[in-house]
Amino acid sequence: MSSTQTILEQALYQMTKGFVPFLLLLLGAFGSLGNIITFTSRSLRNNSCAFYFLSTATFELLTVSFGLISRIADQFGSLLQSQSRIYCKVRYYFALLFPTVATYLLLMVTIDRCLSTSANPRYRSVSQIKVAYRMVPFVIILCMIACSHTLVFVDHRPSCLPEPGPYSLFYIFGFWTISNIRKARYRTAPSVAIIEQQQRNRQNVEAQFIAMVVSQGIVSCIIDLTRMSCYAYYLLTANQLKSSYQQIVDTFIFQFSIVLSYFNYSESFYTNTLT
Repeated sequence: MSSTQTILEQALYQMTKGFVPFLLLLLGAFGSLGNIITFTSRSLRNNSCAFYFLSTATFELLTVSFGLISRIADQFGSLLQSQSRIYCKVRYYFALLFPTVATYLLLMVTIDRCLSTSANPRYRSVSQIKVAYRMVPFVIILCMIACSHTLVFVDHRPSCLPEPGPYSLFYIFGFWTISNIRKARYRTAPSVAIIEQQQRNRQNVEAQFIAMVVSQGIVSCIIDLTRMSCYAYYLLTANQLKSSYQQIVDTFIFQFSIVLSYFNYSESFYTNTLT
């Protein structure tokens, strides 16, 4: 029992004051910058899906940088959160806003892919860069309004984490996209050779984007389900009488859920690279 407790204490230290926060910050920042460089390439500048991915990567970078740097500062003795009311409110607001925007922009990627594979020309026409230019600011403003309650009613739960609701929609639009792809084979293609080659190139790009969306959706759902399970266990057992060993176990589970939360916004570049 004592050896297990010692291992948990060492793991807990690594997740709070050890190498784990710095590793997540490094992986998240490098991955987000890699995505930003990839999706700002000249060949993808007029692609709506690439613009949604670019916007998602930007807010993933903000999520990892702001969230982890502030948490590292807390773990090493910063008292700003308890001493400054303004800092407390602003920190909670952005800690909720950045991952929320990143999550819903990723949802916009799945919607865009779903519409681009539709058999209905009207739906396909929505998958355009000019529409993406309008939708991204709309999503950001909507999330800013939705998260503004934290500026008035600061959440005093153990942590402020994004809700997992949007991930359930990934499955809906994912299956819808697969259905549209199956129907697309029955469309008639133009007979001009140049147009056919352009369409093949475009289809290859679209297929790559769809594979990226599906892989990111699956990975995010697995990570978020695990995170919410750990977090739910911590909340449901918070008021129970526990031994010192059980308290260490529960704290480990809670800190592990936080690590998963930030890892969820650090893995997209590596998932895309492996896709």
